[in-house]
Order: sequence, then structure tokens, then C-alpha cells
Amino acid sequence: MISLWPRITWIGILISALIIGIPLIAIGQTTDNAPANAQQNSYGSGWKCDNGYVRDDESCTKVNIPENAIGTNFGVGAGWRCKHGFRQVDEACKQVIVPANGYLSSSGDGWKCHRGYSQVQDSCVKVNVPENAFLDGKSYGTGWTCEYGFIQVGEACNPIVVPEGARMTGDSYNQGWECNRGYRRSRDLCTAIEVPENGYLTGDDYGTGWKCLRGFSVSGNTCVSISLPQNAHLDHSGNNWECDRPFTRTNSGCEIR
Repeated sequence: MISLWPRITWIGILISALIIGIPLIAIGQTTDNAPANAQQNSYGSGWKCDNGYVRDDESCTKVNIPENAIGTNFGVGAGWRCKHGFRQVDEACKQVIVPANGYLSSSGDGWKCHRGYSQVQDSCVKVNVPENAFLDGKSYGTGWTCEYGFIQVGEACNPIVVPEGARMTGDSYNQGWECNRGYRRSRDLCTAIEVPENGYLTGDDYGTGWKCLRGFSVSGNTCVSISLPQNAHLDHSGNNWECDRPFTRTNSGCEIR
């Protein structure tokens, strides 16, 4: 004979779960009571005021919507916002006055100038582009940039004069050029860096512009070979020496003290 006990057990568990779940579902469906001119939130608990009303403690107060404005459904703040093409001024909506050669901004509460014009107070003024320049479309500055090979001087674009030992960068600073490797800037010129024997270029703009090879040290404008005393070795720079442990450096060499 087949036992019915497992089936009865599962049926009992299912019935118990349904009995327990019923009040839980009921509890989950309870919401706060909404006042007049409000509605329950579509999710979760609580309520929000209808369009054209704002929350005032536990009630909803009607909003005085000015001309050229629309009510919002946020239920907070002013409860209204200006229509496209108007901007809020105090408690009113004023029309945005777009000057000639301008257009209404995408936000609808301001304006911008067309390409080739720049904003000067409440108008759009044509950008005067000098020779050897082009419109850059920027809302700040002159509105134009010099072409490559030219640099701005006042309201004009002058040719960049590159001295010997230099190359053009096209930048608006440092006169539009910089010295090549092995040269150093000296006002409007590039002077060659004289590297002594047993030295090499560093490419630094400071100091001598060169260093001595490992095993040599600077002596004036030359690199002299380092003579290691007994019980010594070159340090991490390779341009000086230090004593082996447990020796200590003295004027005469490395000694134990």
C-alpha cells in the first residue's frame, strides 16, 4: 500500500503558508490616507499633491500660477515653472528677448549668439577675424585663433620667427617655438650646450644641461675620473664614492673608527 503521509504533510505546509501570507499581503497593501487634492504614490507608501498644488505639512495648498507658467507635479517648491521662451523673474515669467544674430537656448530660459558673433551685454556683435586666423567657436576670448605658424599679437596674427637650433610648436606661449635637444633658450635665441668629454646631455632646462658619466665627477666645466680609495666604492649616483662597511669616510680615505 502507498503511504499518503508525505502528501498530507505537504498539503498542511501549503495551507499554513497561505494562512500566514494573507495578513502579510494585507499589511503590505496598507498606505497612508491622502488628503484632499492629493493621490497615493504609485509605488511604496505615502502620497503626493496633485498638479497645481504644493504640500503644506499634511495638506495640499493650491498654487497661484502666474501668466506664461505651468504647474508642476512635484508637489514641492514653487509648484510652477515658466514656459519655454520665458524666464522666472521674482514671482513672474518674463519673455526672453533674443537679440539680432542670436537664438533661444535649448533650455528655453536664455539665448546664445550664432557662430561668428560674440555676446556683448544684451547683443550679439560680429567677430572681426584678422588675416591668418579662423573662427574658433568659443564663447570667451576673441572668438578667433591664429593659424598654425602664426601667433597672436594684439588683434593681429604675426608669423612665428623660429631661430636657429629651434623648432616651431604653434603654441600661443614661448613665442610659438622651443629649442631643439642640445640647445638652451637665451631670450630670443637658442645657444648650443657644450657637453665636456665623458659627459652627456640631460635635456633639463636648469643647471648645466649635462651630467658626467658613471665613474666621473664634475670639476668646473669638465668631467674628471674618480679615483677610488681603498675600501671604497661608487655611490648610487655613480658620480661620487662612499666607504665600504664598516669604514667611515675621512679626508684621507676610508678608516675604521
